[in-house]
Amino acid sequence: MEKEQADVMNLSNIKRVRQSRLGVYVWRRANGKILANENGDMLAIDSYYGDQYRAEVLKKTAHKVLWREGLSLEGKVDFLDNQHTCTDEEFYEQLWEFHEKGELN
Repeated sequence: MEKEQADVMNLSNIKRVRQSRLGVYVWRRANGKILANENGDMLAIDSYYGDQYRAEVLKKTAHKVLWREGLSLEGKVDFLDNQHTCTDEEFYEQLWEFHEKGELN
């Protein structure tokens, strides 16, 4: 039992490895939550990791949104690899495909 506990404790040393340079930049607020509207749609911009121009565009846009809403500007740009934006139509098409394949049952 002690060995199992030691193995679990060693898991904290694992580092995350990016799976792809492609993804989206999002604005992560100081509370750790990603900036999103009331429907849960995240403020995001498709990009590749390290694209400082797109990261800065997202930061400026997030600040405008937060300022307009009277919210704190604290937070940071964060990159989510292997993610991409999609329209509502694309989302529902994918949902329907999963349903048709029986993957949502």
